[in-house]
Amino acid sequence: MASLRDTLRRATAWASGAAGVWQPVTAVSSPWGPRTDLAGVVLAGDAAAVIRGGAGSTTVDRALKVPAVARAVAQISASVAQLGLKAEGEGEVAWLDGPAEGPISGAYMWAQCALDLFWSQATVLAVLERDAAGYPAHVERVPLGLWSMDQDGRVQINGEDVDQRSVIYVPGLTPTGFLGMAGEHIDHYLGLLATIGSRSRNPIPLIDLHLTEDWAGSTRELESTRDAWAAARQHENGAVAITPRGIEAKPMMAGSSDDQAMLIAARNAARLDVANFANLPANMLEGDNGASGTYQNTLQKHSEFIRLSLPLFTVPLSARLSQDDVTPPGTRIVVPLDDLDAVMTDPNGNTTNREQPAPAPAPDPAEDMPYPTTTTGADQ
Repeated sequence: MASLRDTLRRATAWASGAAGVWQPVTAVSSPWGPRTDLAGVVLAGDAAAVIRGGAGSTTVDRALKVPAVARAVAQISASVAQLGLKAEGEGEVAWLDGPAEGPISGAYMWAQCALDLFWSQATVLAVLERDAAGYPAHVERVPLGLWSMDQDGRVQINGEDVDQRSVIYVPGLTPTGFLGMAGEHIDHYLGLLATIGSRSRNPIPLIDLHLTEDWAGSTRELESTRDAWAAARQHENGAVAITPRGIEAKPMMAGSSDDQAMLIAARNAARLDVANFANLPANMLEGDNGASGTYQNTLQKHSEFIRLSLPLFTVPLSARLSQDDVTPPGTRIVVPLDDLDAVMTDPNGNTTNREQPAPAPAPDPAEDMPYPTTTTGADQ
């Protein structure tokens, strides 16, 4: 059985260019192989033909063409990259900061692990070294598409059996990943974009130079008439027109309002669908920065994202890495979500962590009582 380090290095190559990341160079999993959590997940769009369902199946590249999906991925990866993972309790866990050399930082590794959980409901870490006590000392993420599971539930790397103690399988909290749930909706949205693109490339004319008589001239003369009409409209007195004999200028409908409303509603519905599949507040996918009177609502959605959305991709990591086969007893791995909520906010738009003034003292009830009056004989 080959060592895990050798298997990983054979299955990956150092990508050239500015990106400088490990990328798979082998083919994606065969559709006739054992069913895995990664079915339908590939890193190259051209490989979709050999993934579940053949050509047209949803891939990461294909899903990222949907703006709402791209923003959801950015929200998750940016949040996890900022937070990282920390160890609480006894001892230190140095490998949480990522490999000691190379471009794969801890921020990148944990953000990608969270996205693995988003895309495919699971992620795998490779244990390349252990310390004297037998606990992991060097851990790297196994890229999507390089790992699979055989029929006995054993993790394989690039189709090869590996020592199961050398891998850490991290299952997610959802029954399946985003691609498995939203694949059909991604196809629908991309079809909608294709419709909009087709209409933009083939606009409906605003004016029809309608022939009211049989045209005895040539096609070239018709084109010359059309061009002369268009040039006259751009003249400083273009609001006044003279139509040639046998031609009537008719305005054309630019498309029914119902049809345009349908396209707008369809795009909004697609964004809401992505938000529901990703378990994210919908307004975080539309670029709402809290302008005007929506600031307070935006703060509430921000809190919802931290408390209910982000844990879906961070709790599996912290829970699995806190188990005794990964870290010593008494050590707990956490993703400090409270760090995202450290800056106090108020509905007036103040996002500084300012000290609030002390409340005014409560009024003395005795001061509000009327003074007693003395009745004299003259008043009686």
